[in-house]
Amino acid sequence: MFEDTQDIAHIRSLIDQLDSADPFAASALTRQLLAYGTLAVPELIDALSCTRLPRGWRAANILAHIDDIRWFVPMVMAVRAENPLLGHAAANALAKRYPHEAVAPLVAALPSCHPIVQLRIVAILEELKAVEAVPQLIELLALTDSATMRATILQALSTLGDKRLISIARQYLEDTDPHVRKRARKCLTSFGVSVDDTGTLA
Repeated sequence: MFEDTQDIAHIRSLIDQLDSADPFAASALTRQLLAYGTLAVPELIDALSCTRLPRGWRAANILAHIDDIRWFVPMVMAVRAENPLLGHAAANALAKRYPHEAVAPLVAALPSCHPIVQLRIVAILEELKAVEAVPQLIELLALTDSATMRATILQALSTLGDKRLISIARQYLEDTDPHVRKRARKCLTSFGVSVDDTGTLA
């Protein structure tokens, strides 16, 4: 019991130093915390809510290497963090450690997280071949004002192979952004629909 108390005190001391701007020090701290394994998990979960950076996102990155379901729900909450660095790290942690279980909460977080995190979630859903996310991706595609988001979602939908994309992609052949138009053409050709260089359906 005494040893556990000492260990926890040391873990807290290490976490307090995670704000260090020195990358070498941060790397050493990470190794020490990982050596504690699951014993460090409760303290690292507490660090997720820290408003100071880089403590929160470093804690998220460390937790991603520890197989402990206790951090799953706090990490899901961190996806919606105001700071996109933390949200981004949280989404990555969930996808890395619990890819199957992460799909539903990541999809649920899409409408309410930072745009940078939204882009990462869309990419993760594409990587995980999460076909169940197609309806939410289609909805976000219709709502977004971001050309980058439109192109990213079109790319993801193309990979997921949902034939609803044929009629959807046609709507973006005359998009104001050239990258979106290019992505729409690629989407259609991936389904065997011929489109010429001007974006006209052949």
